[in-house]
Amino acid sequence: SLHDALPIYLPQAVQDTIKKDFADLTIKEAAVEESEEGTKTYKVTFTDAEGTDSEVFFNEKGEVLK
Repeated sequence: SLHDALPIYLPQAVQDTIKKDFADLTIKEAAVEESEEGTKTYKVTFTDAEGTDSEVFFNEKGEVLK
C-alpha cells in the first residue's frame, strides 16, 4: 500500500485519519511543528493521482485543522 511509507513520527490517531479520509492520496512529506505550549501540529503534504500537492494540518488527536 502507498501508506507503508508513513513517517514513523505521525501519531496513530493522525495515521488513522489519513487512512480513513485521505486513502486516495499519496503522502509526499510530513513535518511536525511544536508550539511554545508543547502542542504539536502535523503538516502532511499529499499528492493526488494528477500530481497536485495539497497540505493538510492535523492535531495530535488526528483532527484536521482548518
